[in-house]
Amino acid sequence: MSSKNTLKTSVLILSGLVILFLLIAAFWAKSAELDELSPILTVGGNLHPLFLHLPIGVFIYLAFAEVWNLIVSPFSKRALIPGAFPILLFGSVFAVLAAVAGLLLYLQGDYSGELIDQHLNWGVGFAIAAIIVFCVAIIYSVKSVLYRCSLLVSVTVLSLAAHKGGLITHGDPLEPLFAEEEMVEEVKPIEELIAYEVIHKIFEAKCLNCHAVDTKQKGGLLMDSYEALLVGGNTAPALVPGDLTESLISYYPHLPLDDDLHMPPEGKPQLTETELEFIDQWILAGASPDAPLIVQGLTEELFNWALDYLKVEAMKKVTEVSGQATELNTASNSDGAIYIDMNPGTDPGTDPGTDPGTDPGTDPGTDP
Repeated sequence: MSSKNTLKTSVLILSGLVILFLLIAAFWAKSAELDELSPILTVGGNLHPLFLHLPIGVFIYLAFAEVWNLIVSPFSKRALIPGAFPILLFGSVFAVLAAVAGLLLYLQGDYSGELIDQHLNWGVGFAIAAIIVFCVAIIYSVKSVLYRCSLLVSVTVLSLAAHKGGLITHGDPLEPLFAEEEMVEEVKPIEELIAYEVIHKIFEAKCLNCHAVDTKQKGGLLMDSYEALLVGGNTAPALVPGDLTESLISYYPHLPLDDDLHMPPEGKPQLTETELEFIDQWILAGASPDAPLIVQGLTEELFNWALDYLKVEAMKKVTEVSGQATELNTASNSDGAIYIDMNPGTDPGTDPGTDPGTDPGTDPGTDP
């Protein structure tokens, strides 16, 4: 056997062992229960974002080059893409490194859920597909039809893995398009509006990419349910009703942007001043998961902002009071806090028993 054939055989055996290792590592990682990774392995996991972009660029380039080659040249006369084999080797090695780093990142315990598992499966699948493409190139050359077909399959798997990873990191990029189509203001009785609905929607927009069951669990913290807020993360509860300092969902966002503990982290969409004000007011009012919005002691401006944020139309409801149909309205008292007026025909500052057309200090039965 020539030295060239010996090298080829050795590479193929090594490739098979790497595929077996990836499969075993993926199955083990999903069931492993580790208290803490060593610092070196933690750093290795943190390199996942660095490694993953390299094979993406390589395989997209190779696939595009093959398609371009097919367009400009007859099938039987297609030329070899310059540097295809060493580029493929480079991309395959980093595909494996990205998969291993991804598994280490998964073992840190901050990631779980169906979307994470899907990304892990497709990511490991792409690394295996990349190795297979490399093996096909060794056996049949990069000019073979089988190589081009396997390259197409690997790019398909890569696209699925990258899509799942993008959803984890950035959310659905098409969501704003569908949100605009579904942006229909809902009409609800005012007493059915719950303050926590506003809180959850704020977290959904600014926090759940890193703190939800189906995405990440940074710091061991989940923010996708009221109960999870009470439990908190690795350090303390995220929510302590009535206490802004002890409630990390208020304390961390108020820290300076360059503080290591500031949340959301620098570079991520930040909470607005109005959102922070609403969160703080909700906590001070007792942070109930089912308290109506109307009893939170909100200023009229903050109350109207909450309605707009929930995309809920201004509230009116006809109810039966003492056998008569009465509209349930909102009004504001002298300090700007919202309260319920059960008598829409009266001015908010007038005695409900007084005819609004008379002076409050005049006997309704006398001619003014």
